[in-house]
Amino acid sequence: MATPLPSYLRSFRKQCGFSQPELAALLGFRTHKSVARHERGAGVPSFEAVVVLEQLFQVRYCDLFPAATRDCEFQLLIRAEIMLARLDWTRPRHSAVKRRLLERVRRRLDYQHRHRS
Repeated sequence: MATPLPSYLRSFRKQCGFSQPELAALLGFRTHKSVARHERGAGVPSFEAVVVLEQLFQVRYCDLFPAATRDCEFQLLIRAEIMLARLDWTRPRHSAVKRRLLERVRRRLDYQHRHRS
């Protein structure tokens, strides 16, 4: 399977016929430079920009920015593993709830990773 692009923003923008300055205006940016940066995968858009992009193109963030999504998932997996190792078992009720949640996150991310490759 081919490696996905860091960002599919350019593809969606062009498919809809928007120029970079036009998309920048819709996102509330002063110039098109931020759009160009996000298209290259060199920057991650703000939450507000993500909401606008999702609504405009009717596509999820993870489909627009797969590389950033994978990076976030990987970081979450690392942090979840660390937290699982440090759980305070002197408070078993709270620790059990956290453990179930963190293990569910770990299984889901592991499953997604295996099925993307």
